[in-house]
Amino acid sequence: MADQSTVPSKDQYRFKDGRFMPGHIAKHRRDPAKVLEALLSLDLGTLTIASEVYWRDRLAYVRLTCSACGIEKESVTNNLFSGGVKNCRCQTKYKVPEPRIKYTDARQKALSSRYSLLSQRCNNPRATGYHNYGGRGIENRFKSVEEFITWMLENLPHQTYKGVEIDRVDNNGHYEPGNLRLVPHIVNANNKRNRRSVIYQGVSVSFSHLWHLLKTDYPEFPLAASTVDRLAREGMSPEEILKHRRQRPGGRPHNKNTYPDSNIVSLYRSTGNSKPFLFSQGFNHD
Repeated sequence: MADQSTVPSKDQYRFKDGRFMPGHIAKHRRDPAKVLEALLSLDLGTLTIASEVYWRDRLAYVRLTCSACGIEKESVTNNLFSGGVKNCRCQTKYKVPEPRIKYTDARQKALSSRYSLLSQRCNNPRATGYHNYGGRGIENRFKSVEEFITWMLENLPHQTYKGVEIDRVDNNGHYEPGNLRLVPHIVNANNKRNRRSVIYQGVSVSFSHLWHLLKTDYPEFPLAASTVDRLAREGMSPEEILKHRRQRPGGRPHNKNTYPDSNIVSLYRSTGNSKPFLFSQGFNHD
């Protein structure tokens, strides 16, 4: 192994055209004493120079020590001169991440991932959907992932936490104890600020859910769910939709074997049955 204090020759790091190789010591910094003198004049925060300048693999190195965390590391001197290293990572806003906790329970691992997502929504402006959460004042009020996992396992237990989503009861409230519940996706998707709805039997019903209620009340209702959704978005009331007929009879008939989703119906009713509020006679399929 070559002596670390050996100074490289004058033209060792030059290209044939005379330019210095990128990432190597410049001409006026090949003298270890001058390099060390220049390094000592730099403001490196809590880092201090802990060794002489030495060469390895045609690069000049120096060892650094942090007075705050006590860590010792080596750095290429060019990184110090260029500003690539200005301080120890323990002093920057991007802290050195703590070692990950290894969970033995699959439920804890699932909840840890959920906590990471909701925390990003509330605290990271770069996260997808931040403007719908942290951007409008929604906060994550759990102090740590351990507190969140413990609270969920005690108050909202579930076998696997698969197939359910963590929903805020008050859509304008925070992620905090007392404002969380486990719901299927259809319930969570229905609890949105941009939800468009229509009044049916005195209840506010989402456009996408209206067909399921109409089909439950009128099993012979001929229109497809996509048609009901489109008509509702065009401004038609449920009464008008029930009386609506195709302007051009014919074409492929609607699949009558499609049944309403009982989970969606249960969002608006305690049972899946209710009295039709218009008429009970059969529909004309013309």
